[in-house]
Amino acid sequence: MNNTEISGNGILPRAAEDDDIQDRSADTAVSDIIPRTIADKYKNEISSAATLLAVTAVAGSSLATLAYHIKKDGHWILSGTMPAVIGRGGITPDKKESDMMTPSGCFDIPYAFGNLPDPGCRLDYRIITPDDYYVDDPNSQYYNTWVSTGCPGNDFISAEHLCEVRPEYDYAAVIDYNHERVPGNGSAVFLHCTGHNQYTAGCVALDTENMIRILTTMLPPVRIVIMQV
Repeated sequence: MNNTEISGNGILPRAAEDDDIQDRSADTAVSDIIPRTIADKYKNEISSAATLLAVTAVAGSSLATLAYHIKKDGHWILSGTMPAVIGRGGITPDKKESDMMTPSGCFDIPYAFGNLPDPGCRLDYRIITPDDYYVDDPNSQYYNTWVSTGCPGNDFISAEHLCEVRPEYDYAAVIDYNHERVPGNGSAVFLHCTGHNQYTAGCVALDTENMIRILTTMLPPVRIVIMQV
């Protein structure tokens, strides 16, 4: 979720490549601790995944770390870590519409999308057109849904016009939060490129180089775990 005033952070340092992961204390702590935590809490949810993204942040912070894991021979391997930006209020287990917070939990990433051409995704990739919106009106039958202007029964009064959210939606992927589309529980939670601020409206943001790296190398099924540490 984003708008013209609320976006991700600016360009951030590039993550280490698979064969030269930097030996930094923060990265070591994340790579050592997070897989065990995930295994304890989300064992069933991640068992069928081929790629696991683990986003962690301290309470109240909009600055986070994303650890990128791939499964090899039944074991999770840390492929790299990278800085990320999340909601202005940090992470919450009880997200509500417009609360400026990122939901905690384990979610699918079903498809990617963007205003720019497919960079070579392993996921399905949807090109944004001027007719495309993502509905954030809790009173609409299309709440938390991608729609086009010609959809039947167009009843929403508030929605993100996806083609206008640049550079954040140059490349993005849906985080399948609030899959049941419960009114008021939050909508349009994405993994997307950073913008110009040190926070998002509730999404997870990466610099463009890291976003392309993630999109072009992660294999489906993909799960993302968002946790406060």
